[in-house]
Amino acid sequence: MAELARKHGLGERLHYVHDVDLPAILANALGTITMNSTVGIQSVEMGIPVKVLGNAVYDIAGMTFQGTLEAFLRNPGTVDREVYDGFRRYLRYHNTGNGSVWKKLPSRPEGSGCVWPPALRNGEAARAFRSGMEHGQHVRAETGD
Repeated sequence: MAELARKHGLGERLHYVHDVDLPAILANALGTITMNSTVGIQSVEMGIPVKVLGNAVYDIAGMTFQGTLEAFLRNPGTVDREVYDGFRRYLRYHNTGNGSVWKKLPSRPEGSGCVWPPALRNGEAARAFRSGMEHGQHVRAETGD
């Protein structure tokens, strides 16, 4: 790590951590650089700018920094809370099963114990969301409640 820090002129700004209290560390972070990790989405949740170097479903303009790594290190920008909130609502109502794969629901003795949203049954909602975000559209998921 010291060699990488020297090579890229990062001085004391480069840190590698493992098995730590992540919220405590992120509370003092100016930004997060990740390949593809839940650390990135947790950083976005906390309002910390993120640069994704790999391929992450949450690497969306407004949520993460879209410029070069060098530009991110100079000025990481900010997280657009409205974009993140729309993404989170989308996941909640179109991408996440409610229940447990480990325990069957008393009201649904068949299957896994999860109630899956209709969008997971055919994959169309995920494609529509990604397409909309790529074209700069903010998605506001409807709950149907």
